[in-house]
Amino acid sequence: MRKNIKSLSKYIILLCFYQTLFCQNPINVIQSHQLDQILIHDTIFQKFSGDVIIEYSDFKIQCDTILIDEYQEIIRGWGNTSIFNDTIKCQTDSINIKQFENKITFYTNSILETDNMLIYSDHMIYNYEQKKLAYLSGGSVKTQDYVINSQQFTYQIENEISEFKDQIKLTTNKYKITTNHMIHENDIINFVGKNCIEYEEFTINSEKGIFKKDDFLKLYQQESINGKNETIISNQLFIDISSEKKYFTNNVHVILDEKTHLFGDTLIQQDQGSKINNNCEIQLLGTQDSIYITGDIIQIDGKKEELEVINNVFIMGKDLEGSCNNMLFKSNYENILMNKDPVIWIRDIQITGKRIELYTQNNNLDSIYIPINPFIVSPNDSLEYYNQMTGNILSGKFKNNKVEYINLAGNAQMIYFDNQKNKNLTINMNHTKAGSIKLIFDNNNINNIFCLNRIESNYDEINLSNRPKKMQKKIFLDDFTLIKRRSF
Repeated sequence: MRKNIKSLSKYIILLCFYQTLFCQNPINVIQSHQLDQILIHDTIFQKFSGDVIIEYSDFKIQCDTILIDEYQEIIRGWGNTSIFNDTIKCQTDSINIKQFENKITFYTNSILETDNMLIYSDHMIYNYEQKKLAYLSGGSVKTQDYVINSQQFTYQIENEISEFKDQIKLTTNKYKITTNHMIHENDIINFVGKNCIEYEEFTINSEKGIFKKDDFLKLYQQESINGKNETIISNQLFIDISSEKKYFTNNVHVILDEKTHLFGDTLIQQDQGSKINNNCEIQLLGTQDSIYITGDIIQIDGKKEELEVINNVFIMGKDLEGSCNNMLFKSNYENILMNKDPVIWIRDIQITGKRIELYTQNNNLDSIYIPINPFIVSPNDSLEYYNQMTGNILSGKFKNNKVEYINLAGNAQMIYFDNQKNKNLTINMNHTKAGSIKLIFDNNNINNIFCLNRIESNYDEINLSNRPKKMQKKIFLDDFTLIKRRSF
């Protein structure tokens, strides 16, 4: 009985001693089932065991075991450890407090809560004087809006600035962002260096960006790839998250496939619609030749899988030029419909109609079709007279990106001039009508002409030195128009 009383007295004395021992940050031992004194590497430690509760500074610590060294420098705790004050709350396997450094280290299975964040790590350090929290060997941060995994993390509690480094992966309900450097301040996340963002059907790579959840995402020097494996490159990309509207600006380059490219200053996308403005260009890269198309505006309807070029539309190839005020692409860019005053030139041969349809295969010209009012004008060497051909419908075929033949069907007419001048300075004019007229080409020049069905031919002789006025009407077919070509 006396022995038990003596042991209890010793326990109470030591307990009172430790309650007042540390003058720097007082330790109050609220509860402990056992107290022992042990020696570790020539340093004496007081060991508190069994449902230990202590108060240190403004922290309250609960754990199975706590060690306090004789120099009042180190406090170690382990086993179902929890520590909290008004700023942080942490559950962990063990802690280590270095008083003179004002640091608490949290070890395996640590979960720390502060400012509506949950921080997970197996090695976390908190400087309670500077109110700075960090992990340096991997961890994650979870909020109501996102989860961020990284190798390194620091958080300044007073100004609420978070910094993440190395192998960062941010996940929200819409986004996944991977990068190597990220700063979070005032609901704005800045990430610097190469990054990758997964958003809807897009995968976006960029050099740096700014992100605000449920508001906007802004990226610089970006390259986006959508679910169709189409690529969009631009200097900047701004995404309005609430409206899901994307603004690509500065040096926009859209790669639909390796042979089909779009260019412009700006690209706006929403739902399945796209609009490109300023310096718009389409490149259809073929094996024999390439086609280049420019216009004021490019509009894409993803639902209909159609592309439209609007106003001041020009088309260019090796031996092909053309213009119109509206151009429509269908069937994966294989059907090109030229509307509103369309005209094309194959070398010096002018072809017009109410609508011109060009068909391609693998971005090489395959055929031409004009369903209404086709008209062909061909220069006649140095003469001021033009060979002319028209009909109800025009159809033609290309081979190796050169015209193979053109056929004019239905009420076909032709005015053709003999360019061999005789001694009397006269030329022959042949006005022929037929069911159809077929033009055979060689290297994009008319080589042969065949008239078929119900042929009617009239010849006139024209004196070049004294042409009567009555001949003026005869030398032109109705709807003859000579269109000025654009200078490229």
